[in-house]
Amino acid sequence: MKTVQGLKIAAMLPLGFIALVYLVFGIGESLGGEPGGWMHLLELVLIGLAMWFCWKFPLWGGLLLLGLALAGTLLPLLSAGHAVSPVMSRVVFIRYLPMAVSGILLVVAEWVRRKSPVPG
Repeated sequence: MKTVQGLKIAAMLPLGFIALVYLVFGIGESLGGEPGGWMHLLELVLIGLAMWFCWKFPLWGGLLLLGLALAGTLLPLLSAGHAVSPVMSRVVFIRYLPMAVSGILLVVAEWVRRKSPVPG
């Protein structure tokens, strides 16, 4: 069970990185007078809810994160109709790669939990 807990904690770290980025941008833009900063704070709340959901339901949370990462990566590529700019590729990398890593770790944690013998 310690392995499952460790995998779940490791899965929360990339999501925490995303939350930290949203927090920095949200506070910075809000203090700078841009109303768009509040949108980053809303995204921060959504990431917090996603982290709670993933902790409670690792398999479904992991699959949800993998689906979001796949959609977030492929949709800009499919809708652009041309090469994606280097700036956009960095945004995709910063936003969706941590989601994919967390999703994989959560699915593995659930797989390990189901394969481990039931104690007692």
